[in-house]
Amino acid sequence: MGVNPTSDKEVNQDYILQLSTAVKMMEDKGIYALLDCHQDIFSRYFCGEGVPDWVAQKLGNTTLNNFPFPIAPNITREPNTGYP
Repeated sequence: MGVNPTSDKEVNQDYILQLSTAVKMMEDKGIYALLDCHQDIFSRYFCGEGVPDWVAQKLGNTTLNNFPFPIAPNITREPNTGYP
C-alpha cells in the first residue's frame, strides 16, 4: 500500500516504478496527471484505506480502539486482525 507499505525505513520501489510508468504513458498521450496523495478514513482499523497498518499501530491502542465520533463505540472487530 503506497510508498512505505511496511515501515518508514522501506521504500516500495515497484510502486514508484508503476506510478512513474503510468504518468509517462499519460504524458506520451498529452494527458496531464495530478497525483493526489491523500488518505481515506485513516486506516483499515476504521474501515478505510488511508495509511498502512504499521502507521496506525505506531499510534497505539488508544487510537486503534476508538472509532471517530459520531460512530457508535461498540464496533465488533475481527479477533485475528483487529479490523472491524
